[in-house]
Amino acid sequence: MTTDFRKEPEWTAAVSAYEWIQKIKNTVRYPDDFQIVRVVYNGENDITDLVRKVRPIIKDDLPF
Repeated sequence: MTTDFRKEPEWTAAVSAYEWIQKIKNTVRYPDDFQIVRVVYNGENDITDLVRKVRPIIKDDLPF
């Protein structure tokens, strides 16, 4: 997923955080009740709600 940090800095940070959290979650095998408690970037920008709203884009390349 690509976004432009200059145009939407918080959304871009949220997407990056979501992708990073998913990688960790898949690597460590957290339980199904895993919750995002707080996400902050640059030490002061709370983007927790935005990260919770991010959803993956599923590419539909099926032939039918």
